[in-house]
Amino acid sequence: MIVMALLQLAQVGSWRLVVGALVLVTGLIAALAALAEAKSEFATLYGDTRLGGTKFAQFGTADLGSAETALMDRALAAEQDRRP
Repeated sequence: MIVMALLQLAQVGSWRLVVGALVLVTGLIAALAALAEAKSEFATLYGDTRLGGTKFAQFGTADLGSAETALMDRALAAEQDRRP
């Protein structure tokens, strides 16, 4: 679903939106990878809600424990470091 949306944006010439969407998806995948690496019980739930394509899908940080919060902070900080 994400790939189809990116292709549609590219067809209408919205390259800035495509690049922005790719940065967002990369950050989501990095966060999911960090949770999976830590064998977090929230990894599947996070992936389903944030990458599942459901309209208005959210994953509340209130559901994260301290170990998961630290991993999310690390993933988000790494993503911020990659941005120009």
